[in-house]
Amino acid sequence: DQTIKIWNTTTGVCRLTLTGHTSGVLSLLVNKNNELISASSDCTIKIWDMNTGECKRTIAAHNRIIPTLAINNEGELISGSWDNTIKIWNMTTGECKRIIAGHTNSITSLVISNQGDLISGSWDNTIKIWDMKTGECKRTLTGLSERITSLVIDANIDEEIISGSYNGTIKIWNMTNGKCLKTLYAHNEKIESLAIDNDNELISGSSDKTIKIWNKKTWILKGSLVGHNGYVNKFLVSRNDELMIGLSNGDVFI
Repeated sequence: DQTIKIWNTTTGVCRLTLTGHTSGVLSLLVNKNNELISASSDCTIKIWDMNTGECKRTIAAHNRIIPTLAINNEGELISGSWDNTIKIWNMTTGECKRIIAGHTNSITSLVISNQGDLISGSWDNTIKIWDMKTGECKRTLTGLSERITSLVIDANIDEEIISGSYNGTIKIWNMTNGKCLKTLYAHNEKIESLAIDNDNELISGSSDKTIKIWNKKTWILKGSLVGHNGYVNKFLVSRNDELMIGLSNGDVFI
């Protein structure tokens, strides 16, 4: 419905509704200044005051929709778009500092490694690792038969990248040599979201309306959450280990 809602997770009461985007909101981040950053199908990025709900800045960022955002170790904002480009932004001025090109199809996911490298996933069936200082592509991970839909990196094992794909598979990659270490035939439909919880378990959500929890040491399935009435679009794990789930039908669960 083109809005952003800020909820009190204890009471379930909506504290603020942010309006201003003219199409669907696809990605949200909170920066170190406690500002909310949103990216939308309307090709813009907005920066919001989370206390007042005021939009502090709008950036006309890309020519096509923006499904993914990240913040690097220097506090710069990074956006990935269906226009096949990645852009790095100064959040204070709204200035585009660099454009990174190299993918041949839509960018769908961005993550930052512990060393500060940018990792991008794309519908061109590749994952690329970028030097944030130079914009140079350090390595391209290939061998995928389907489009990348989601990425996550283990903060404890920085050499390990985990990817989700359109065909429901999850792959675990060695970041240093680019080799695929393991393939999980995880879901019946595309992977929508990946996360690692506070117990270092992998959580995957899918268009098949299920969430699955995986043991990261053995990669054995520990459990499944079923019964959702919509696609599991996005989720995140809170600091107190609560799982917050957003569904395609507009429902939010904690």
